[in-house]
Amino acid sequence: MIRSFPRGTSCGRGGFQAQHFMDCLGDVVVAILDYLHVSITLVVNLFLEGRCPQPLGEYIASASLTPLVKPGVVSVAVDIVWRRLVSKVGACLVAPTLSGYFDGLQFEVGIYGGG
Repeated sequence: MIRSFPRGTSCGRGGFQAQHFMDCLGDVVVAILDYLHVSITLVVNLFLEGRCPQPLGEYIASASLTPLVKPGVVSVAVDIVWRRLVSKVGACLVAPTLSGYFDGLQFEVGIYGGG
C-alpha cells in the first residue's frame, strides 16, 4: 500500500510524506528494512484494531484545512500519511467482502478506480 501513493503526495501538518516511507523501503537501506516493515505493520494494525490512544487517534483522524481563493472560497483538507495508509489497508481488506453486497447499485466497489 505504501508504494501505491503517487509521487509528490502532500503531507499533513506532521510534515511526514509518503515519499519518506518509500525512500526508507528502497533497496538502499537494507539493514533496517525488516524492522521497518514490522514497525509499520504494527502501527497500522494498532489503528485497524481500534487500540490507538484517543488523543493520538484524534490527531491522526483530523486534517488541516487550507482555503483556496477560486470562484468563491474552496477548502482543501490535507490529512497525514498514517491515516491515508491505514485507510488504504482497511479498504483493501474489506473490498472483497463488499463486492456482492452492492450488486445492482452504482457504487463500483471492487472495481479499479471505482468510488
